[in-house]
Amino acid sequence: MRSALLSARLRGGAILLAVCALSACSSFEALNDLNKVDYKGASKAPSLEVPPDLVRPGVSDRYTAFDRPADRTLSGFQASRAGPGVDRGVMPTVTGARLEKEGSGRVLLVVDLPIDKAWPIVKRFWQNNGFSFTVDRSDIGILETEWAENRARIPQDFLRRTIGRVVDGLYSSGERDKYRTRLDARGNATEILISHRGMQEVLIDRDSIRTQWQPRPSEPELEIEFTRRLLLQFGDSASQADEKIAQAANPRGPMGSRASGQDGTALASQARLRRDADGASLELAMNFDRAWRQVGLALERGGFTVEDRDRSQGIFYVRYIDPGLDREAPQRGVLAGLTSMFRSASGQAPKQYRMQLSAKDQSASVDIFDPKGQRLKGDEARLVAESMLKLLQEQLR
Repeated sequence: MRSALLSARLRGGAILLAVCALSACSSFEALNDLNKVDYKGASKAPSLEVPPDLVRPGVSDRYTAFDRPADRTLSGFQASRAGPGVDRGVMPTVTGARLEKEGSGRVLLVVDLPIDKAWPIVKRFWQNNGFSFTVDRSDIGILETEWAENRARIPQDFLRRTIGRVVDGLYSSGERDKYRTRLDARGNATEILISHRGMQEVLIDRDSIRTQWQPRPSEPELEIEFTRRLLLQFGDSASQADEKIAQAANPRGPMGSRASGQDGTALASQARLRRDADGASLELAMNFDRAWRQVGLALERGGFTVEDRDRSQGIFYVRYIDPGLDREAPQRGVLAGLTSMFRSASGQAPKQYRMQLSAKDQSASVDIFDPKGQRLKGDEARLVAESMLKLLQEQLR
């Protein structure tokens, strides 16, 4: 598919001339390692707008949750670690930075710094890696990058290198990435979780140059690579960071049980849907701190828009969107950066809900309310709430 996209981009008189001039070459060099990371070399990507057939919500899209990912593992990490670290700048002394495994294919970085000290380090880290931000909210601990292209994934054959010297922007990987970093206080320490979201450009048909952007599965390997690089910013050497990542990637290692609950029970058996006369709720066999992290992660993966959150009250303010739609998808076509095309399929903005996480000793529960904290009324509203909880339950597996 990637080769088809590149073919489409090469159409045009000037490009055909360049291809003809190079046609005498009889061989091409091997492709670069497609798992390398290089966002610094990318020019700023155009805003990714809503295709005409998708719904644009009537609220700010600052907090964009991820689509449901395909199953991935950490097994590919060792072979895919990318090159040099970024410029560290001036860093405070950090006595401890450790990794804890969080669910399937995720690692949580915990640093012995208060959140107000960790925040500028994390922000500078992303800037040093070539990113700008759509969300920069230290008050709620969320950084979200703009969409960016990983230029290291563009095939570096002879033709690409030759034409690229003249018109580098002609070539594209056909992929865009963004990263969301969530920081939460844990006493005097800070928890840092990096999440990836990806889009890919696909041809609508092979006989034209019309393309469309679609969600692609998130890549835990990219999340882990940036977590490894972030470890360097908190004082770890490259070898120390590699060792910690290797331990986190080993399911039999000391951190392997972090994917389970406190008693070693798998996450899938810790989330149970309960129904009663008042509606449905999700029962979680984990304490509040862990439930807060897991629910936040499930929201990111499940197609929700998180508008605000209050950990002290256990509240997420969300808007629910069909996870099959991506409201922040890129535009269609090669000239997508020059136009904006919007049309609402239903004319209605997604509704806002209040998701309440309540602690019950060493367990927790999740309930859905209206924005004012009142129980949802009507069969249709209750069905929507139950579908939201089922989606959360699925993401907790």
